[in-house]
Amino acid sequence: MKEFNIGIKSIEELVKELYNAISFENPSEVNLDRFKLLFKPDARLLYFSKDSIEQLKLETFVIRLKEQIDNGNIKSFYEYEITKTIDSFGKIAHVFSTYEAKEHPENIKVIQRGINSIQLIFDKDRWWIISLMWFNEDSKNIIPEKYFPHFNEAGNSN
Repeated sequence: MKEFNIGIKSIEELVKELYNAISFENPSEVNLDRFKLLFKPDARLLYFSKDSIEQLKLETFVIRLKEQIDNGNIKSFYEYEITKTIDSFGKIAHVFSTYEAKEHPENIKVIQRGINSIQLIFDKDRWWIISLMWFNEDSKNIIPEKYFPHFNEAGNSN
């Protein structure tokens, strides 16, 4: 895998690129190589469902996603961040990112909402994702209010 160093030096830029890389309006726009280059090659992705935890290697996740897109099971997908908290020290960081997903950016209907837990390291002049865990909201696990943006009287988020 070639080095990806197009100026993503901040955690905020990396998280924004993560959401951009996973979102697409039609299958021809999907660039999973772009997605993979945000991660260290040995990164892990973990999905928590009601009954299990599925841990995937980066390449396995990409292959499964590509199969879903190629089979027409996913025709369009748009995931975006609502808010995040970042904790960092030296060359390690953790991002807790609240997200929503829609089938298309113009849609009003949200198909899922949850939290991404992203672990990062700084290496070779940039931040890399080493672990991505996500949990989708459900009727038994409602996202706490503290993980949503708070607005002041002027309408600006805090």
